[in-house]
Amino acid sequence: MHIPQNKHAALLVLVGALSVACHRAAPRVAAAPLMSPQWEHCWWAALRTAMPPDSVAAHYVRAYESLGLANAGWSHLADTAWAEGGPSTVAREGGIGIVTARVVAYRRGDTTLVRPFSSVQPGALANLGALHIGFCGEVIRAAKAETTQPPNEEPDDSLPLWRRRPTR
Repeated sequence: MHIPQNKHAALLVLVGALSVACHRAAPRVAAAPLMSPQWEHCWWAALRTAMPPDSVAAHYVRAYESLGLANAGWSHLADTAWAEGGPSTVAREGGIGIVTARVVAYRRGDTTLVRPFSSVQPGALANLGALHIGFCGEVIRAAKAETTQPPNEEPDDSLPLWRRRPTR
């Protein structure tokens, strides 16, 4: 089939214009975050609950949202679930700080091990230790994940799995 040259040229211009009009530049992503959180665990031992990991994560998302953390969400992979919230500026009795929080929950037998973490960056007049401890307590209470604490530290408390990151 033979297309006349003027129609061929018009077709090329049309295709070129459409491809330019539909092309959008890829969003720019920072190579590294402005602040890398320094995570501190909220309790000296992994907490225990009978709830499945995804339910724990969902409870923590609601807790993060109720305490004013933005960007709260959760994800899971196999037997592990994560929830994260923040960074957000929070004001408490201990001062003002930028708080990011996360929890890791994984299933072991009929128990889910739960480890909440938080990162507090300095804000105005902040006692970072008091802000961290106070916020952790608020999160654990607000999550209502029916957790218990073991009487003593256990080997599970320092496993590398607590450093796993969500895939969301």
